[in-house]
This record gives sequence, C-alpha cells and structure tokens, in this order.
Amino acid sequence: FHITPAERTYLDAYGHSADLAVLHYTVLRALDYNPDFVLVAPGLEQKDLQKFWTQNPSFGLFTEVLVRVKTKEGDYWFNDQDQYGQLGACSLEGSLAYSLQTNKFFSLEVAEKMKSAKKQIILIDMQSAGTAQITIRIQYFGEDIGIINKFYSELSPEEKRRHFQEMLTSLSQSAKALSDLTIDMEEYPGILTFSAKVDDFAVVDENFCYFEFPDSLVNFLRPWGDSRSEALFWNAKRNKFVEIAIRLPSDYRFPEICPEDFSWRSPSKQGYVSIKRLKSSSKNELRYRMEAVLDAEIIAADKYKEILKANQIISHPAARTILLKKRK
Repeated sequence: FHITPAERTYLDAYGHSADLAVLHYTVLRALDYNPDFVLVAPGLEQKDLQKFWTQNPSFGLFTEVLVRVKTKEGDYWFNDQDQYGQLGACSLEGSLAYSLQTNKFFSLEVAEKMKSAKKQIILIDMQSAGTAQITIRIQYFGEDIGIINKFYSELSPEEKRRHFQEMLTSLSQSAKALSDLTIDMEEYPGILTFSAKVDDFAVVDENFCYFEFPDSLVNFLRPWGDSRSEALFWNAKRNKFVEIAIRLPSDYRFPEICPEDFSWRSPSKQGYVSIKRLKSSSKNELRYRMEAVLDAEIIAADKYKEILKANQIISHPAARTILLKKRK
C-alpha cells in the first residue's frame, strides 16, 4: 500500500482516500491547525457492538481514514465530503473511530447544529368544498444537505420537472403547482419549498369533512413480522421531524376526531417517538408536531411486542386523520 506525497496528489489532482487524507492534513497544518488522523469503521454505530470491537479490535473494520480538527463549536471532519457537502457535516456520524494521535477509540460525533436531519413544515389552508392550498418547506441539516444538494444539482431541467410532478402526485393526483420548486443550498440549513392546490384534499359528506395529514410516521419503526424468536437490529440512526399547521374553514367547528398525543421510548431508552398537538393562537387553526429519533439499537425478542404496538399506533389512520363537523 503506497501513500503519495501531498504535493504530488495536489498537482495530479488525483489520489485514493488515504492520499487525500494526507493532503487535507498537510494543508490544515500549513494553516496552523492541529489536525488528527482518524480511522473509522463505517456503519458500526450500535453502542454494545462498539464496546465489543473496542475490546477486540480488528484492522479490517477500519476502512476509512478522516482528518479531524477540534474547535470550540465541535469537531470538523475532512476527507468524506464532495463539493456538494457542508463543512462540519460527516457521512460517518455515529460510527466507531480510532485516533492515531491519542490512540483511543471513540464514537464519531459532529457539532450539534451539524447533525443530519430533515425537518418538514407543512402549512394547509383548507376551503369548505374540500380543496386545500398546501405549502411544504423542508430544512436539510448536516450530511442530508450534501445528499439533497448533489441530487438536485445533477438533475437536468427535464428530470427536475418530472421529479417535481412526482412530488405533486404524491400529495394527490389532482394536485396542481401554485409555485415553482425552490431549492436553496447556498445557506445553512438547506431549504426546499413549494406550494400546490389540491382539489380533493378532504372528503366532504353532508355535514362532515375528513382528511389525512400529507405526511406522518407510518411504519417508521419498520417491524419485521408479527413475532420474533431472535433480536431485532437497527443498524443506524434515523430521524423524522414533521410539523403541520392547518387553517380550518370558518363554517366547520373544531374537530370531532383528531390524533391523540402519543409518546414512546425504545426499550433501551435511546430512541423515541412523539405525536403532540400544539397550542395555537387562532381558534381556527390546528397544529401538530410528529418526531421520531431512533439510535442504532439491538431489541431483544421479548421486547419486540413493544415495537409492534408502538408501530401499530403511529401507523393507524387515527394517528393522521381529522374529522370536522359543520356549524349549525
């Protein structure tokens, strides 16, 4: 295995991962930083497995090399990003790592504001006939901004147009754009937004009107079968954040039926799911926040029923359906 000198890698504009790590290290040293070479085992995030491999290390696990710079705001990572990524984010967040400077194992972490997440805000302006104007705004944080930035940057205009049409169709077959698809990845967090009109958003039946949230936590826990004799393994962190604000038609009173508050903790208490109705300053507005944050976790077979029960609750239509009744 040959490491190319940093100057040669720079002049050739080419090198394997270790060559690029050396180049990053050299440049950072020249700028008076104190960089650190770090070996990383990609995807090894679960704490018990990290503990095992820390006590029984294997060279073959650590297939990636990064360069770290410590700051007051948190650690900054180099050598895993491309031109679409955000400085401070890391695609290997949460993985087991080993510092060549301190000779210590640790779990790779990023600054709080650089943790990967997608936060969605949905604004719904309903009309009496069941039509609705929907505005969706999505914020991208950490590694997610690099993924989405690359995806949209590499789309041709025609591919982007078709993709936007698919996004509208996912709302409803009747959805029509009220705005362009706007993507701003120059600022942090990255933001995607668009508005649409949906003619058949709600079903109107005599004195009642009912509809479902455009997005929810359906099957977020990903159960595997109705029962298990072996443990369930969640190998990586996942999260989902959705906030919904609904402006109700004035001729309908407050909901007859709406999702109830729900909260759940994973068996190890490392993850959680929450559905919560929020207070609103307007009598004609409903607001909900849905959050799910899961860590890499091993769920024992005797705890699997807890996963099934929680998933049934968040996937049930009652967790995403609103029923309104007309005022007399």
